[in-house]
Amino acid sequence: MDFCIFETKNKYLLHLSGKKAPWSQKRNEMEKGRGEKNRSVTEDKSLISRSRISQQNSLPPLIGALKASAEKNAASFHFPGHNRGRAAPSSLTQLIGVRPFIHDLPELPELDNLFSPEGPILEAQMQAAKLFGSSETWFLVGGTTCGIQAAIMATCSPGEHIILPRNSHISAISAMVLSGAIPKYILPEYDCKWDIAGGVTPSQVGKAIKELQMDGKKPAAVFITSPTYHGICSDLSDISQLCHAYGIPVIVDEAHGAHLGFHPWV
Repeated sequence: MDFCIFETKNKYLLHLSGKKAPWSQKRNEMEKGRGEKNRSVTEDKSLISRSRISQQNSLPPLIGALKASAEKNAASFHFPGHNRGRAAPSSLTQLIGVRPFIHDLPELPELDNLFSPEGPILEAQMQAAKLFGSSETWFLVGGTTCGIQAAIMATCSPGEHIILPRNSHISAISAMVLSGAIPKYILPEYDCKWDIAGGVTPSQVGKAIKELQMDGKKPAAVFITSPTYHGICSDLSDISQLCHAYGIPVIVDEAHGAHLGFHPWV
């Protein structure tokens, strides 16, 4: 079970890759059973309606649902306070127009619920998972920082060790504070020509694992930043194989590499 967190335009994604975890299968079975037994005909019709809205004009699920909701001639008694642009400052509407405000909507029923999605958000996450080749995909609203914190807190308990490069993003540091994990740092290779820190090698990861083993400890996770802020990529394939041989999950901060999977040379 590995986690991969990266940014796309206006979206932050947390992926669970590799074989589907047992808890994930159980959750799907429970949701299926609960849906078959407890959902009323009205709820089913609502879901079908939402699905149809999301697919209108072959738009992506969230875009279709947002477009349909924005086109409704409805009175707004909810946030945000600009009231679909009607109460937006004229100085701002003159600059960017009214349309951005019209589509600035909260978690209305037809736009689904990020914490328990069952409509267009769920559909969009499933499409994203298929696109990126992951078992599951979750949309985040707290940036890559939120995803890194969630991944580290999901794998590391207080007092457990995590292997990570010394130049990791500060979100990894805050995640260790929140989870109580203990760092086992790796000093990344240094590129004298460019005067920047490089990537992490499989041998460095293997050495860190063995050093912990000599102390009678096993890392709860390995955290890798690839690509780095400067675009340096590590050998994730070999690092993952090495960690999996020890039964250690790998967390990848790929905030700057969301596009790599779509390039024919990568």
